[in-house]
Amino acid sequence: MRWRVAAKCVQSAPMRTRTPLANQPGETVARADFTADIPGVLKRLHENGQAVVVTENGEETMVVLTPAEFHALRYRNEFVSAVFAGLDDIEEGHVTDDDEFGRELDAEFGPLQ
Repeated sequence: MRWRVAAKCVQSAPMRTRTPLANQPGETVARADFTADIPGVLKRLHENGQAVVVTENGEETMVVLTPAEFHALRYRNEFVSAVFAGLDDIEEGHVTDDDEFGRELDAEFGPLQ
């Protein structure tokens, strides 16, 4: 079944390694600089739309995003989670083929005219 092959390919794909956020586009600021100039940092955030990474003692401690980017990340996360849930259903055999699905629809709503 082609779906089973797709599920195995996705599940066996290597996970990306974590890239430090400081290497990503956007601004990186020390916590002290962030707290000293929150309005300025937020203004730049909204102007360029890129995340701001806040560090403390050289370690990433916080990421500041615009609301739009935050909601986009949440949506992508929910979408990817739904895809993996569907792939799990396929792998576990919780599927109906097209012909069976058509028969179920016809039984419940009647055949198409």
